[in-house]
Amino acid sequence: MGRGRKKVKDFSAFNKAPKNKLKFQKDQKVPRKVEEIVGDREKFKNSFQDKKNKKKDNWKGLKFKPQVGETEHQFVSRMNDEVKFVITKNKHLPYTQPEMDEEKKKKNNKRLNKLKEKKKKLKELQQEQINEDNLFKDKVLFNEVVLEPPQLKTKPRKSNPTIKKYNFLDKFETIGNKIVAKT
Repeated sequence: MGRGRKKVKDFSAFNKAPKNKLKFQKDQKVPRKVEEIVGDREKFKNSFQDKKNKKKDNWKGLKFKPQVGETEHQFVSRMNDEVKFVITKNKHLPYTQPEMDEEKKKKNNKRLNKLKEKKKKLKELQQEQINEDNLFKDKVLFNEVVLEPPQLKTKPRKSNPTIKKYNFLDKFETIGNKIVAKT
């Protein structure tokens, strides 16, 4: 008949793994990217375990014993390194003195109360100024007759009546046609 493809009736052959395994499976290397991914996954798991352990760790004290064949200088330097590590690790732990925290909260509350009072005073002063401004403003209605211009009740900022300006002409007086200095 025709030269067409044969139809496969049994699909179970597609789901099965191949029977012939690789001959040198142990000698084959794992790709570098796969190793990085697996390593990252392990680091990720370990980071969560470290966080849990940090919460459980309470530094009660370190016990130092010199190791076999270790000189005194090496022992002291190892001891210093471990102590520095513990100190830096404990810097990031939460502070556990509730009495100090209560005092800090009280001080903070006092400071906040003072700030609130200052804000209230400022608001009151601003409201008073607004009220005073409204008292001195004249509302002129349409078609109202004005008899005189408004008078300024405030003085300009820079005017100071106590300071007299120096006038050079005040030092001289005229007698007839002559100008004579005052004595």
